[in-house]
Amino acid sequence: YSNREWSGGARIAASQLQQKLKYVQSGEVVVGFNSKGIDAEGKVLLAIPHTDGVEAGIKRQGSRWILSGKGKFSPPRLDPVTIGFTYDGDHIWGEAETGFTFQSLRGRLKVRYRDEKFSGDGAIDFEKGRAKGRLVVSMSPQRKFSGQGSLVYKVTDNLEATAGVKLDQYEKLTLMGALVFTKPIELFKPIKGDYELLKLGVNIPIPGASVGPIGVKARIEAALNAGYQIGPGELQNARIEAVGNPLEEKPDLELTMGARLYVGARVYVSGSISGGVALDVGIASVAGGLTLTATATLDGHMASQVVLRYKQSRFDVRADFEVMLGLLIGLALTAWVKAEAGVGPFSVETRKDWELASKTFDTGLKLGLKLRKPLVYASDTGFQVPALDDIEVITPKLDPQPLLKQTFGNASANEREV
Repeated sequence: YSNREWSGGARIAASQLQQKLKYVQSGEVVVGFNSKGIDAEGKVLLAIPHTDGVEAGIKRQGSRWILSGKGKFSPPRLDPVTIGFTYDGDHIWGEAETGFTFQSLRGRLKVRYRDEKFSGDGAIDFEKGRAKGRLVVSMSPQRKFSGQGSLVYKVTDNLEATAGVKLDQYEKLTLMGALVFTKPIELFKPIKGDYELLKLGVNIPIPGASVGPIGVKARIEAALNAGYQIGPGELQNARIEAVGNPLEEKPDLELTMGARLYVGARVYVSGSISGGVALDVGIASVAGGLTLTATATLDGHMASQVVLRYKQSRFDVRADFEVMLGLLIGLALTAWVKAEAGVGPFSVETRKDWELASKTFDTGLKLGLKLRKPLVYASDTGFQVPALDDIEVITPKLDPQPLLKQTFGNASANEREV
């Protein structure tokens, strides 16, 4: 007792604190009091689960004992970590950061500790087998991981796809949504072929074409050739709806695939035309020219059915193919003849020109290609190029006479002496 105030203190053994502070194992607290109140401080050893015992400082705060310290914990499924904690007699809590292993993958986690349970949030950056990506995870107080992220999955050595992944509450990892192929998948390079459609040589009289009383005939040599090109063939906008765990050592994913099969198809027609004149008797000399141009346009359709499969790391595509095109032929003729009748000063030279309007004929014929067996592509064997016997080429049979007569029948002639 001093200055009219009482003061004093006492030592409290750990055994006296264990009824209110269950983790206290040993130690001592010094309690002091004066006119301002009660104060206490000391150090105790706490027997907290998942530790080898940690030391904490203790002090009085109001009517409660507050313990705080730092110790090394060994959380289940996490790497050992030093956690700074606080204990108020009812709850114990703290935070730290540590590493962890999930399905042989390493990650980092911000761990929360409360009342003997661990939880937290973190991430895994992984590269395993054909899969590479990042998974954002949470660990529940029940020590279960869950989360979601994204990955790049290597379907073949030259083919990659991206997808979301989901880790459910039972720690089952599955592809989420679809694998989306960002680039077209090339199946095969162009296949080409050429065919001769028409070859002819004819003499035909040109209606109204004469030099004086002498008839003039046109001699036409013509060839019409066609060719085709199939390809390149590729899958565009490919998506794979997938089920399976891509992180397994040998993932056997079950995939349902969808894509647009694009097969470039081109059919072309080329023509070579040469012309001259053939005369009846009575003409001393003749010069002439004939220009006949032929063009062809095509209109039609392409049809295909596609089947895609992926199983046990093997990816294959089967597709049939048909292209059928209607053939339109356009003909245009310009002809001229210059003839001389008589000899020397008695000769008369006559020039005659014919302008023939262009005509376009719908031949009603079909030019087409059809595969007798499907196109086949497999990721391990590549594209199986169809043999010539596998390609059915539908070529029209052209009768040149109606085409030429219709064209020449519209001729208009202009004759003059020169």
